[in-house]
Amino acid sequence: MTVPMNGFLLKRSSPGSKGLVCLRFEGKRGETYPRDLLLHLKRQWYFFWFSSWNHTLRDIPYADLIDIFVGWDELLREIRMKKRTDCVLLRGGCETFERHDSLFFPLEKTERDIDIIYIARFIRYKRCDIAIKCVQYLVERNPSCRALFLESVASEPDVHDWVHNERAQLGLERNLTISTVPIAAVNSYLNRARLSLFTSDEEGICRAVLQSLLAERPLLCFRHTKALTRQFFDDRYFNYYDYQTEQSVGGAAYTLLAQAPDCNSGSREYLLRERSLKFYNLVEWQANICRAAEPLYARDGQELNWADVVPPRDLTLGQAWMEFKLAPQ
Repeated sequence: MTVPMNGFLLKRSSPGSKGLVCLRFEGKRGETYPRDLLLHLKRQWYFFWFSSWNHTLRDIPYADLIDIFVGWDELLREIRMKKRTDCVLLRGGCETFERHDSLFFPLEKTERDIDIIYIARFIRYKRCDIAIKCVQYLVERNPSCRALFLESVASEPDVHDWVHNERAQLGLERNLTISTVPIAAVNSYLNRARLSLFTSDEEGICRAVLQSLLAERPLLCFRHTKALTRQFFDDRYFNYYDYQTEQSVGGAAYTLLAQAPDCNSGSREYLLRERSLKFYNLVEWQANICRAAEPLYARDGQELNWADVVPPRDLTLGQAWMEFKLAPQ
C-alpha cells in the first residue's frame, strides 16, 4: 500500500543522514494520512512546516511529529508555551522566501497618478467585494478617481469573474483598471499609488502589505482582520477602517486621500529594522532551515550531509512540491 502526498523537499535522505521535507498532511478531500506511515517515514526524514495562513497549533495535522516550525510570532509563542524541547523554531513563513526587500522600495520623483491600488489574489477571504465598494464610494464623490487592481496568480475563477462583472455592472470601467503584471513590475505601480488597500477577513501575512511598507506607501487596512498581517499593525504606519461596509472603507479612503498623503515615511525601516523581518531567495531560505536542523542531526547521531541538499536548479517554486510516497518497508 502506498499513500501519495506532496512534499516540499529541501534535502534528500541518505544512509546516516536523514532527509528534510515539508509534507502536506492532508489529502485532496481534507482527510489525514495514517499516523503509522508517518511514524515509519520519520526513521529516515525530518519534517518541517512553514506558515502560509493564520494557523494555530491545533490546525496543523500531526503537529507533534514536526521537527522544525517556520512560523510567525503567535504560533511560535504557542509552541513555546507547550514547553516542547524536541523541535526547532524559526521566525518567518512562505512570505519570506522572495527578496521583497530588493524588489520593493521608494521611487523618488514618481507621479502619483493612481488614487488607490489593491493587490491581491481574487479569493473570497480577500474580500474583493469591499475593495470594489471602496472604489464605488470614491468615484461617486470624485468622478476622476483612478483605481488599479493588480490580480495575483491563483485566483478563484468565480471570484475573478465576479470582480470583472461587478466593475461593468457598476459602470466603473473608466475608473478601475484590472491587470496582472510580473512581480518585478509591481513596485513601479505601487509607487504611483497614493493609497494601498488591504481588505482581507483572514489569511496569513499579506504580501501586498509588506510590499507597501517596503515602498513606503500609505496603507488603509481592515482593523479587525484575523489575518496574521495584524501582527505588524502599528498606528505610525497603518490607517484603519472598522467595518466591512462601503461607508466604512470608502469614508476612510476618501478622508485619507483628501489629506493628500505623499508617503509613509519610515515604514521600510520599521519593517526591516524595528520588526527585524528578513527576506531570502529560495536557496538562502533552504540553507537557513538546513542550518537550523543541525542540532537535530547532532542529537540523533546523524550527519548533516550537504551533498544531499536539493541543488538550486531543482529548487524552484514550480518544481518544489513533488509527489511523495509513503511506502512501508
